Amino acid sequence: YLDALKSLDQILVENLDEGTKLKFYYLKSRILHAQGQHSEALRAVFEAGKLLQLSKMSDSQKTETRNMFSTQAELASREIRDVIVFDSLIKEFPENILADSSYYHAGRISKDANQNGLAETYYRYLLSKYPDSAYKAQGEEQLK
Repeated sequence: YLDALKSLDQILVENLDEGTKLKFYYLKSRILHAQGQHSEALRAVFEAGKLLQLSKMSDSQKTETRNMFSTQAELASREIRDVIVFDSLIKEFPENILADSSYYHAGRISKDANQNGLAETYYRYLLSKYPDSAYKAQGEEQLK
């Protein structure tokens, strides 16, 4: 994994075409996740999310790619235990199309820490900004 990350770090991402950039971020997120660097794996997913928001892919390609990265976001988000990590990434990547799992898990962690006001904020944001999220029903349930 270390050699793979070193190789990725030598690539000038800005020189890659859109499809290759997405593959780059997917590979990076998988490697970082496998190494236990979950916040960095999520950061790579959010970088891909920025690209997807501006992408000129067909709707079906965009949906397929988004689903692939959503899985990576879920895997990383599930492992992060500190709401400060989520808060930092959310601020760094506002309105990211792949952040719904992060809002849900940030709410869950906040609730577990008895920070109910903060949990409510995360859940409400999830429901307002990601109405089609797979976490919608769970977010609604938590708000009750």
